[in-house]
Formats: sequence, structure tokens, C-alpha cells
Amino acid sequence: MRTVLARQPPQLAVRRVIELCFADPSRADPAMLVASTALAAERRGWDHADASLLAASRSLLRVVGRRRRYWEMMAAVRAPVLLIGGQADRLVPEAAMRHAAARNPRWEMVMLPGVGHTPQLEVPDSVIGTLRGWLGRHCAS
Repeated sequence: MRTVLARQPPQLAVRRVIELCFADPSRADPAMLVASTALAAERRGWDHADASLLAASRSLLRVVGRRRRYWEMMAAVRAPVLLIGGQADRLVPEAAMRHAAARNPRWEMVMLPGVGHTPQLEVPDSVIGTLRGWLGRHCAS
């Protein structure tokens, strides 16, 4: 992993993540790209960066590998939940979002058409509008 990451410049690493996570990479805010590239360059000097990524990956695999426990944890959530997803998400399929929402009838789900894995970055105004409406229904002013 260290060798692969060292061979790609920070700009390329950021571009690849954007291409994976956005349905339409042209929606990426230029300021976010600059900040993300600077952060990627800074992370290269961190001794623990590789270990942190590996730990996060292992944690995700442990959760996914224990599907029954994962569903039990989700069912135990008592707070109001709003799932916002993109219909063009390459990492979490729409069917998985719908399945999670169906297992938790108290939860609300909004799928944004033509949007990828990070709607808050790709279409922030839509996400803010969705959140405002949801909060208006669930929180007293």
C-alpha cells in the first residue's frame, strides 16, 4: 500500500477518489480540490497514515462480516434517522440503502438522482435543503 500511494502524486490520488465518489466529477468544488490535494500531500509525511487507513479498512470489514450484529446495531438506534444517498453511488448500492431503510421503518430515506457516494460534497445545496425539511419535521424551532 505504501509503495502504491508513494507513486501517485497527491493531485492524482484526489482525482481518483473524486472519480470514484462523484457521479459527476465536474461538480467538485475547486476550493475543495485544492484543500484535499494539500491534505493528501501533508499526509504523506505522517508516520501513522498507512496504519490508520489499514485500521479503518479492517474495522469496516469486521462490521460487514458480522451482518447480523450490524443489523442489530442499526435496529437499536432510537433517534430519528435520515439516510441520504445517491442513486449513482458506486460504493453503496441503492438496493442496500433501501434494504436498510426497510429494516428500520422509523428511518427516512432520500435518494438523490444522478448523485454518487458523497452527496454532501457533490450537491451540497440539495443536501442542505433535504436536511432543513427533515429537521423542520423532527425538531421544534
